[in-house]
Amino acid sequence: MQLHEDVMQYQAFTDMEFNHKKSIHCPAYALAMFVALNKRELLDNVEDPMVFYDLYHDFKVSNTANSLEGGWV
Repeated sequence: MQLHEDVMQYQAFTDMEFNHKKSIHCPAYALAMFVALNKRELLDNVEDPMVFYDLYHDFKVSNTANSLEGGWV
């Protein structure tokens, strides 16, 4: 749980090695999603993977940098 507490103090994440043309997985995006869901207390009672999938799938993300560039997210 210490890692969860440490990461919650940040508001932005970056992955300098991520290339959206080569991969669909971005650790920085995953951390940002975790923090956003956790701050909204949406992860408190999620134990079923399908419940998490629905929550993740329906969660709207505003990503200004990608919106300005025509975005890939």
